Amino acid sequence: MAVLFDLDDTLCVDDQNPAALLAATFDRVGVDPFCDASTLASTGTEQGNADSDIEFYREQFRIAAERAAGSDADAPAPDDPEPDHTLDSMAAFADLI
Repeated sequence: MAVLFDLDDTLCVDDQNPAALLAATFDRVGVDPFCDASTLASTGTEQGNADSDIEFYREQFRIAAERAAGSDADAPAPDDPEPDHTLDSMAAFADLI
């Protein structure tokens, strides 16, 4: 097994637009956007360890929804009893990557 660190981005280049990827994810699951890509990315420092990538992204979106609910009455509440689109959104996110 080998571990590769690409600290200067010479081996792996992320050429996808985070804003477009997030917009497509919201669109695919039929949820009105409640955060932008930079807000979603900033949630990574507020969460603990995740056991899976789905758990990681679920927590990111939960934190972003909480932030949006605190600043916007139209944002989805984190405890909203609406259907859980997490798996759909994670699948959409993974499909677009």
